[in-house]
Order: sequence, then structure tokens, then C-alpha cells
Amino acid sequence: MQFDYTARNTDGLSKSGLLTAESAADARLRLRDKRLFALSITPVATTNKQKPSKGGMLQRSRVGKSDVLLLTSQLSMMADADVDLGES
Repeated sequence: MQFDYTARNTDGLSKSGLLTAESAADARLRLRDKRLFALSITPVATTNKQKPSKGGMLQRSRVGKSDVLLLTSQLSMMADADVDLGES
């Protein structure tokens, strides 16, 4: 996991950068080993990279919330209009 940090050295000079560590506590220890005193440590958001599927066209994907909302509102309008949902 990567962390964005801002720290001060023993001379009081500010330094910032990226650090790879297991946790925020581990990042703080790594900075301390470099004689840096952490002022802030924030995790860097990583993008979820999808692994190539072995299923090809049969790969499952998630349905978004906006798609579910659209579908349910359309079904509601059809039901209010007395449309036979079995035939539509």
C-alpha cells in the first residue's frame, strides 16, 4: 500500500513524498528510521485493476445503482399504467 506523507527532518525542514508500507503505523516507523518525523500520512487511492477473465463472454459484471434505479422506475410506471408486465 502506498502513502502520501509530509514530514520534518531533524533540521526542521519539511519533506513530502510517497512511501510504500503495510499500514500507516508501518509508514510512520519507516519515516522514523529515516530520521523524519511525520506530520501527516494519508493512503493513496489505488484503482482496482480487473484481472483478465478466463470466461470470455460469460464474464459477470456488476450492475450499477443508476441502472437498477432506472429499471425499477420504468417498471413502476408500467405497473401504474396497467401494462401487463408478462407481455412486455
